[in-house]
Amino acid sequence: MMAGTGSRVARMALCAALLGALAVPVAASAQTPAPDPQLQAAKAAFEALPEADRRAIQEALVWTGDYNGAVDGGFGRRTFEAILSFETRARLSPDGLLDAKERGALDAAAKKARQDLNFTRITEERSGLSIGVPQRVLDKRTPTKTGTRFSSADGAVTLEAGAWGDGASDLAALFETLKTESPTRRVTYKALRPDWLVVTGEDRGRRFYTRIARAPEGAGAGLRGFTFSYPPERAPALDRIVIAVANSFEPFPARPAGPAAPGKATAAAGTAATPAAPPRPAAEAPPLAATGLSVGGGRVLTSAVVETCPAPLVAGQKARLLRSDKDSGLALLDAGSAPAGPPPRLRSAAPAAGEAAVVVAHSPAVRGASVSPAAIAAGGGRTPGLAAPLQAGAAGAPVFDRSGALVGIVLPPPSPPRLVAGVAVETRYPMADAAAIARLLGDPPLAAAPASSAAPLSAGAIAAEAGRSVVAVSCGR
Repeated sequence: MMAGTGSRVARMALCAALLGALAVPVAASAQTPAPDPQLQAAKAAFEALPEADRRAIQEALVWTGDYNGAVDGGFGRRTFEAILSFETRARLSPDGLLDAKERGALDAAAKKARQDLNFTRITEERSGLSIGVPQRVLDKRTPTKTGTRFSSADGAVTLEAGAWGDGASDLAALFETLKTESPTRRVTYKALRPDWLVVTGEDRGRRFYTRIARAPEGAGAGLRGFTFSYPPERAPALDRIVIAVANSFEPFPARPAGPAAPGKATAAAGTAATPAAPPRPAAEAPPLAATGLSVGGGRVLTSAVVETCPAPLVAGQKARLLRSDKDSGLALLDAGSAPAGPPPRLRSAAPAAGEAAVVVAHSPAVRGASVSPAAIAAGGGRTPGLAAPLQAGAAGAPVFDRSGALVGIVLPPPSPPRLVAGVAVETRYPMADAAAIARLLGDPPLAAAPASSAAPLSAGAIAAEAGRSVVAVSCGR
C-alpha cells in the first residue's frame, strides 16, 4: 500500500512503465485499442495484494453499492470502475488505487452498510447451508417443507433457502425447468455449471435470483440453494443486497456454524423432503411498476408489459386493457377518471440519431414524476432506440423532444438497468416511435405538433407540463 499522493503517482508510473503502457503509439493498431495506463497501473497494484485482501475489497465495494460482480479476487474493468466510483463519491483521488487510508474508509463504509441492515450469516436449520441474511429487511422466519423462508414484514421481499434429496439431484433437468419462459416469466440471465446453476429474471412481475448447488463427493446427495425475490420498484435498495447474499452463500460449509435443530433433517443424511420444484418467488401478488401517459378520453398509453397483469391499476384505480400491439410493444388502457393534464402533441417527423430528448417517468422512489435527459440512438431495427439513465418503473414513459412534442414511448430494456451506488447509469432502451403510437391510438388521434423554430425548452419546463399527464401503472390483486 502507498503512503501518500506522491508515492501513489510514482507507483502508477512504475507499474505503467513495467507494463509498457506509457509509450503506446496513437496509431498502434486499428484492431487493438491502446491499453489504458490508469487501468493497467491499478490492476498491477490490485493483483499484488493477497487473494483474501482482493476479495475483501470487492466485497466492501458491493456493500457501498459500487460493485455488482462476483467476489472472486480477479481484476477487470468492473472492479476498476467500482473503485473509481467509490473514490469519486468519497472525494478521494480517483485513480483506481487504494492506499491504506482509502482502504480504511472503504472498510468503514462497508461495515456501516452491513450494520444498518443487521446482515448476519445464518446456518439454515433443515439443510445446513450457510447464508447471509439482512435481518433488518427480512425480519420474519417461516419454516417450509424444504427449509426456511425469510421475509419482510409486508411479505413483499422474500429469501427462501433449503435442500432437496436424491429425487431433485438432476441439476441439468432442473436448469431446463428454471430457464423456461412464459407470458408471466422472463429470464434475464442463466448459467449452468457441473455443480451449480444460476437463473435470474422476473416472474409474475417480481424480480428473482435463484442459485442451486449440487453436493460435492462425500457430502451426501441432493441440492441446496436459495431464491431471493422482490418487487422491481425496490431494486435500487435491494440489488446490492442480492449480490451480497449470493456472495455469502455456502451450500456445503465444511464446518456448519451450528447444529441442526432437534428433529430437523440434516443435509449430510440427504433426508430433506423433495419438492416438485426448487424455491420460486413467493406467491405474494407482484406489483407491476411502470409508467403511463394520459392521452385523453380516459385512455392511458403504456408499455405492453401490462399484459402480464390480470388486474392493472392506473394511479391506484382499476383499469381495463383496451388493446395492445406486440410488434410495437405498446398497450392502451381504459382508466376511467384517472388524473390527467392536457393530451400531448405528437411529432410526425422521426427524430434524428443523437437528438436531445427528455423522458418523464413515474418514479416509485419519489411517488411522482421524474425527469431524465436522453438522446435518440440509432436503432438496430425498424425504430430508433434511446440512451438514458432511467430508474425502475420507466417502461411506458413518454419521450419528448426539446420542443415538448411526443416522439416515443420507452419500452423495457433487455436486462435490468445497471446501478452504481443506487444511481442508474446510461442504458440503451428500445423505443416505440410516433408512428406506432398513432397506429395504436387510432381515432381520435393525438394532435400533430407543428414545426417549431422557438428556442428549446428546458427539461424542467417539459416535465412541468407533461408531469400532469404521467401516471403510475401497477398491478392489483
